[in-house]
Amino acid sequence: MEEFSYVTNPDLCWNAWISLLLYPIGSRRQMSVKALLPFSHSPVFARLAGISTGLLGASVLLGWFLKNEMLKSIIPGAPPMKPNMAAGFLLCGAALAILSSKMLSKPVRICAMAMAATVVVLAALTLGEHFLAWDLPIEQWLIGNVPGALETSHPGRMTSPSALGFFLAGSALVAASLSPSLQFRFPVVVGLSAALVFIGAVPLTGFLLEISFGPQWNFMGMAISGVAGAIGFTLVGSGLLGLLQSRGRLKWSLNGLTTTGFALGALLMIVAAATAFSFAKLMVETTTLLTHRQEVLAKIQELYADSSELASGQPVYIITGDDQSLKGREHLKAKAADDVAILRKLTSANPNQKHHLDQLEPLLRQRIDWDDQLIHIRRTEGFPAAAQLVDTGKGVHLSAAIFRLLNQMEQEEYQLLGRDRKRAEAVSRTTFSLLPAGVFLSAIILSLVLFSLNAGVGKQAQAEKALRASEQRYRELFESNPNPMWVFDVETLSFLAVNAAAVRHYGYSQEEFQAMTIRDIRPPEDVAALMNNLSHQNGGLDGTAQWRHRKKNGELIDVEITSHDLMWLGHKACLVLVNDVTARKRAEEEVHQLNLELEERVQRRTAELETANKELEAFSYSVSHDLRSPLRTVDGFSQAVLEDYGAQLPEEGRLYLQTIRDGAQRMGVLIDDLLTFSRLSRLPLHKQTVNMTRMVRETLAELASEKKGRKVDINIGELAAVHGDPALLKQVWINLLSNALKYTRKRETAVIEVGCKRKNGSAVCFVSDNGTGFDMRYAHKLFGVFQRLHRTDEFEGTGVGLAIVQRVIHRHGGRVWAEAAEDKGATFYFTLEANNNV
Repeated sequence: MEEFSYVTNPDLCWNAWISLLLYPIGSRRQMSVKALLPFSHSPVFARLAGISTGLLGASVLLGWFLKNEMLKSIIPGAPPMKPNMAAGFLLCGAALAILSSKMLSKPVRICAMAMAATVVVLAALTLGEHFLAWDLPIEQWLIGNVPGALETSHPGRMTSPSALGFFLAGSALVAASLSPSLQFRFPVVVGLSAALVFIGAVPLTGFLLEISFGPQWNFMGMAISGVAGAIGFTLVGSGLLGLLQSRGRLKWSLNGLTTTGFALGALLMIVAAATAFSFAKLMVETTTLLTHRQEVLAKIQELYADSSELASGQPVYIITGDDQSLKGREHLKAKAADDVAILRKLTSANPNQKHHLDQLEPLLRQRIDWDDQLIHIRRTEGFPAAAQLVDTGKGVHLSAAIFRLLNQMEQEEYQLLGRDRKRAEAVSRTTFSLLPAGVFLSAIILSLVLFSLNAGVGKQAQAEKALRASEQRYRELFESNPNPMWVFDVETLSFLAVNAAAVRHYGYSQEEFQAMTIRDIRPPEDVAALMNNLSHQNGGLDGTAQWRHRKKNGELIDVEITSHDLMWLGHKACLVLVNDVTARKRAEEEVHQLNLELEERVQRRTAELETANKELEAFSYSVSHDLRSPLRTVDGFSQAVLEDYGAQLPEEGRLYLQTIRDGAQRMGVLIDDLLTFSRLSRLPLHKQTVNMTRMVRETLAELASEKKGRKVDINIGELAAVHGDPALLKQVWINLLSNALKYTRKRETAVIEVGCKRKNGSAVCFVSDNGTGFDMRYAHKLFGVFQRLHRTDEFEGTGVGLAIVQRVIHRHGGRVWAEAAEDKGATFYFTLEANNNV
C-alpha cells in the first residue's frame, strides 16, 4: 500500500473534490467509528489490553501462592481478590493477547478458544453455586484451603456479578476465536464486549464520582474491593472492540438521530437502575437500623431484669439466712457485666448512651458491693446488725439510680426507634412507588428507542433513495474525469473499476486492468515497499503520496495519487486519483541542480573573499608594523640634530627639521589608528549589559583636557542600557565626543548634546554639536578610512576615527549615519540592541 506524505497540489484539487463525491457510493451507508476510537488502525491497543489483564490475574495468583497481601489486593486498602477471579482474568488476558497477534492460524485460534471456554465453565459453575446451592471447591482446586479472613462462609468464591462478567467475557472471546467465515460472530462479540465495558466502566465511574463528590454519587454502590475487577472487565471489553476495529469489522450503521435515541434510553436505564439501587440500599440500611434499635432495647430490658433479680435475692437472705436464696447470684453478676459490655458495643456511635453507661456501670458495681457487704454481715454478725445496715437506705438509693438510668436509656432508644421507623416507612413508600415508575420509565425508553429508530430508518431510506438517484451522476463524473482513476480491493489488491483516462494513459484495456493488481503497475523494485505499507496501514489508505508507475510500454512515470477508503459493492476498497507529475519532477530536479551549482559558486566566492580580507588585514598590519621602525629613526635623529646642532643651524634649517619631526609623528598616529582599525575585525565580542550614561560621563572625564580654557555646555539626556562589548563601545564614545569637542573649538560657547531614544526595540543614540558641520553632499565619505572633509591645518586628525566607529557599530549589528549643515553643526547617530530587562 501507498505510504503517504501529505502534500498540497493544486492540480489535484478538482480530483479530490470528485473523490469526495464518489466516496459515498460505497461508504455513506456505514459510518466508521475511527473517529471515536484512537486504536482504529492497529491491534496494539487490544494486545496491550490483553497483556494488562493477564498481568492483573497473574499478579494476584502469585500473591496467593507467595502469601503476599499487597499482590493479592493490587489496590492498597482493598481486600484480596478471589483466586478464581484472578484465574479468570489471566485466561481472558492471554486469550485476548493471542487473538491480537498478526499470524492468527487455526491452532492459535483453538488455543485461545480453549482458554475462553475454561473461563465460561468457571463462571457457569460459580453461578450454579450461587443460584443452585452447589458447593464446589473451586478455590481449593487453585490454591488449596483459603483462609476465612474475608468474612464470608465462602472466602474464595467470587460474587455473582463477577461470575456473570466472566461468563460474558469468556463467551465473547469464544465467539472471537471462531472462523472468520461465520459472520454472526461479529455482532455477538460486539454486543458482549460493549456489555463488558458497560458493566465495568459504569460502576467504576460511580466509584470515582464518590471519591470526588461524596458517597451519594456512587450510584451503583461499588466498593473498593470491586475496582480491580471493574478495571479488568473494562480492559477485556475495550480490547475486543479495538481488535474488531483494527480489522475493519467494527462499523456503526445507525444515523445520529437513532444513535441519540439509544444513548438517551441507555442513560435513562442507568438513572433508573441507580435510583432503584440507591433506595433499595437505603431500605436495607433502615431495616438494619430498626433491628439494631430493637436489639439495644432488648439488651436494656435484660439488664433491667438482671439488676432487679440481683436486688431481690439479698433481702430474702437477710430475713431467712437461707443460702438457697443466693443460688445463681454469681451467674447474675457475670451476666450483668456482659450485658453492660454488649450495650457499650451496640451504642458506641451514640454519645448520649455512652454517657449513661459511664454512669450506670459504677452504680452497678456499688450495688453489687453493697449487697455483698450485707450478706457478709448477716452471715457473721447476725440479723440485727444486717437489719441496722439495711435501715440506712443506701441500697434503695443505688437501685433507684440504676433503674432511673436504665429508664433514660430505654426512652432514648424508643425515641430513636420512632424516628428510624418513620424514616423506614418513608423509604419503603418511595421504593415501592418506584416500581410502577420503573415500568413507566421502561415504556418511555422503549418508545424513545422505537420512534428514534423509526425516524432514523425513514431518513436512511430517503438518503438511500437520493443516493441511488445521484449514483449515476457520480459514475459519469468518474468516467469523464480527465485524470486516471480506479478502485481496487484492499485485501486482494485487484482492480475493481478503472476510468477511460486510466486506459488511455497507461495503455492497458479494461479487461487487462480487471485481470491485474496494483502490484503489476509498479516497478519490481517498488513492490516490496508497497507490500510493507499494506501490512502497516491495515487497509487505511486515506491521503496523498508520490510513487512511480509503469505503463504497458514499460515507460516509468512519476505520479502523485490521492486515495480514499470506501466500500465498493461489498468490498473494502480504495479510490485512487492519479496525476502524472513526471514533467514537473524533471523540472524540479533541474532547479535543484541549478540551486546546488549556485550554492557551490557562492561558497567558493565567499571563501575567496574571506581569503582576500585576511590577506588585506595581514598586509595592513605588516605595513603598519614595518613603518614604525624607520619613522622612529627619522623622528629620533631629527630630534638629536635639533638638540645637538640646533644652535649652529639657521632658522630655516631648524624649521625644516621640526617639519620632518611633525610629519613622522603624524605618520605614527596614522599607523596606530590603522592598526586599531584592522584589529576591530579580529577581536571577539564580549557582550554584556552596558550602562551608557555612566560610560559617557567617564569618557567626558577622560577628555577633560580638551575642554581646558573653553566654555563648553554639555547636556546628557537619559541613555538606555544596551547589550554590547563595553571596551569597543567606549571607543565609539571617545571618537564621537572628541570630534564634537574638536569641531566646536571655534565657537565662543560650544554646545554638545548626548541623548537616546527607543525605536522598534533598538536604542538610537546621538551626539549633536554646534560646530562647523559639513556639506551633506560629501556625507558618504565620512566613514571611509583616511577620508576628511576639513583641512589638517584647520582641524587635526587622521580620518580613521569615524571609520572605527562604523566598524564597531556594524559588528554589533547596528548602523551609523550623520546629519549636518555647513557652519550649523552636526549630529551623529548610531543604533544598538537595547536591553529590555533594565
